[in-house]
Amino acid sequence: MKIDDLDCDVSHADNLEDFLISKDRSLILIKPENVSITRKLVNVSYRPYPYYKLYVKIDDFEYEPRMKDIRFLAFYNQEGNPLNDINNLLKNREVYLSIGLSREFGGKYYPMVIGVHILPDYNIDIDYKSLKGR
Repeated sequence: MKIDDLDCDVSHADNLEDFLISKDRSLILIKPENVSITRKLVNVSYRPYPYYKLYVKIDDFEYEPRMKDIRFLAFYNQEGNPLNDINNLLKNREVYLSIGLSREFGGKYYPMVIGVHILPDYNIDIDYKSLKGR
């Protein structure tokens, strides 16, 4: 994955946070080779809660950045939207990711996806009231 403005190759970085820091960036837009999502149930306050994990492949490296894009979270959390359909959408369309760094926590910065841009676009209505407290 060549990022033209930075004139460098992401695949040579051990992780995304080191790559961004080495280029004095806190945000990049990339087009990964592959993006997929897995789902598992985790216990939160003794109740099963769906947890989604995003996998991003760039050259020979796979990354697992945190997902923070509200629109895409609403898209794959809507009822009746099977995970296979979402992964097919990600596989069969052009996908660009805005990846940024969190603030420093415990001496580290953490990469997170703040935007999933799919061409052609997908439709989703967001219930912003249901996002309070998240």
